[in-house]
Amino acid sequence: MFRAILSNPQRPEYGQITIPFPLREDAYPQTLELLRSLDLGDPTGRDCLVDEISGGYSVLKRLEGGMVNLDELDYLAKRLESFDDDQGIQFEAVAAARDISSVEDFITPTMALGAVPTPLAVPFAAPVSETESTRAGTGPTSSAC
Repeated sequence: MFRAILSNPQRPEYGQITIPFPLREDAYPQTLELLRSLDLGDPTGRDCLVDEISGGYSVLKRLEGGMVNLDELDYLAKRLESFDDDQGIQFEAVAAARDISSVEDFITPTMALGAVPTPLAVPFAAPVSETESTRAGTGPTSSAC
């Protein structure tokens, strides 16, 4: 989906780490260990500086230079991964229109867009008028419904 280059702004001498998102379940412990080697990976705090975002949605470049939490960024990536093309277009439009630049603010529209039901491929039958259904003996015989 996308890659993030993260670093510790308090310890720039530690270098950077490139992480593909969303994280695979089996890669999470190793990723956390690598982050801890940079004195990063706080379970609740936003301690990772986003140096670069590549791939995925171009609007995510707005995260560059900001602080993120690994789990929040992973959650956002998983939400975005579940989108179809139309939802992705809507997400980018909403994020751009609202000038979103933080992970938590990016997550909010994914909740609304994820709630939009995907149209089902169900054959459409034209509605039968009341007059036609009454003549056929299938509809109401009185207008007092």
